[in-house]
Amino acid sequence: MELLEKQVQTLAGGKDRERVTDEMVINVNKIFATIHASYPAWYEKYYATRKSERQAKRIWLEGVKLLTDEQVVQGLKRMVMECDFPPRLKESMELCQRVDGLVDMDLAWCEALIGRYSHPVVKVTAELTGLFELRHANYESMPLKKRFEFYFVKVRDNYSQNKPLKEVTKWNKSNDDSLLVKIEQQAEQRVNERIKQQGIDIKSARQNCLTLLGIKRR
Repeated sequence: MELLEKQVQTLAGGKDRERVTDEMVINVNKIFATIHASYPAWYEKYYATRKSERQAKRIWLEGVKLLTDEQVVQGLKRMVMECDFPPRLKESMELCQRVDGLVDMDLAWCEALIGRYSHPVVKVTAELTGLFELRHANYESMPLKKRFEFYFVKVRDNYSQNKPLKEVTKWNKSNDDSLLVKIEQQAEQRVNERIKQQGIDIKSARQNCLTLLGIKRR
């Protein structure tokens, strides 16, 4: 326990101790131990000294502290099974937060417009966004799509953390610009990575949705 407390103090940087829990540090250590065991040569090259390892753990702590224990466990399983090289923090977060069987955000938007849901996350996201508005919207209804994307991230995270799906903060456009920018930056990556992992032909899947919506793309 004393050793763990010392690690918490070290990674927290002293003044932020109250925001860093034992579980967060345990999860960071678990991730680094798994990376070390899975990619020993790489680990020894980049984290050859305690100082470099400690600095890296401090960076990773910022992301890991947002995850549950179960998300970390699932992320590590996916890393070992799927990654030929050690994932970066952003990639590791995606592995931890991924919901198996859930389509990417773009296809989820298509499903919401059509009213056919392949996953509970999509259905609840549509309900929070507004079923009436979705029925009268189209693929290019950007303001409504922004709201849908906001709720999609929230509901997906609740699902992966075994929380009630509808327990989310309400959409507030003026307060969520930064989140929307992040969503837009990651959207295309989610399309490519998640669909590929699920073995779905992305072009045909998207084209089917667009066809159902009556949208013609050249």
